[in-house]
Amino acid sequence: MKILYIARFLHGCAETYRAKTLKELGNELVTFNMYKYEKFGGRYINWMLRKTHLSNPSHYLMNKHILQAAINSKPDIIWIDKGVHVKPSTLKMIKANTNAFILSEIPDNMFIGSHRTKHYLSSIPEYDLIVTDRKKDDILENYYKYGAKELFIVHKGFYPIHHPIELTPKEKEEYQTDVVFCGTPAEARANSLAYLAQNGINIKIWGDLRYWKRMKSYPVLEQFHTKKAVWWEDYVKAVNGAKIALCFLKHISGDYSTQRSFELPACGTLTIAERTEDHTNLFEEDKEMVFFENDHELLEKVQFYLSHPEERQQIAKAGRQKSVISDYTQARRYREVLKKVNTLRN
Repeated sequence: MKILYIARFLHGCAETYRAKTLKELGNELVTFNMYKYEKFGGRYINWMLRKTHLSNPSHYLMNKHILQAAINSKPDIIWIDKGVHVKPSTLKMIKANTNAFILSEIPDNMFIGSHRTKHYLSSIPEYDLIVTDRKKDDILENYYKYGAKELFIVHKGFYPIHHPIELTPKEKEEYQTDVVFCGTPAEARANSLAYLAQNGINIKIWGDLRYWKRMKSYPVLEQFHTKKAVWWEDYVKAVNGAKIALCFLKHISGDYSTQRSFELPACGTLTIAERTEDHTNLFEEDKEMVFFENDHELLEKVQFYLSHPEERQQIAKAGRQKSVISDYTQARRYREVLKKVNTLRN
């Protein structure tokens, strides 16, 4: 099938690997980069326009060019990743001028924060299918409330890049640690990491310093923060350099699992994750993944597995095997989505 894949392509983004996966599944792929339109006027101008709810002229241009790309490429599927500034009028014009099936892939909760835009909410009825991994009832109800025709719930997955690797001596100096967390901050996860640090656990935190410095507990975490984020190959090195990798969820987004739920065990590192129904259904507790519900339990689990290397390595190996045998890959997830699309198109 021919797919027009519309997404934000920027350094370190998952969209690059999503596009690569769709192409590797045998689809003809045409890409459209929404990010270059967001750069219009710079970060400050864009921030001011969002705050004042004024129209960004670059969004008008972007929608015009999306319509042109759809008409010119004549795709079977138009696959839009988030598309917070794609207008319903654009989607209506695409339908009037093409036979394309229009899909919205949603990796975030689109009803909160900067994800929530009038353009996206009013576009929901125009999509033939909305794909999301958010299973919280109130989030799903919101899609139907705004007129969704069809929802398809599917987990995220890991990519081929996520696998065990042997670090060089130089890489070991940079990445080795007892416990690692890679990602963006939230107050709860920052507090959990601070609790570990205050109880003598050697941790490394990889993530954008601008956001981590806003956390109230950052003074405790500063000496453990690497002052930078890691992406793809470096992210895999950071995970492989740790004895334990932590998987926190973003509760405001309605997470029951996340991308790291699959990437971390696939790298062959013992993963300690928040206990949820998703996680316990995907991985067997204390055999393929370790779970916690509060900071005290997290500390106990970390201390136990740091002092029991054989048990730690056994669970890490089993987590990797479960990920591979169960095919928790992004490729499998997209095969399921494409099968759903074919069902709806026929």
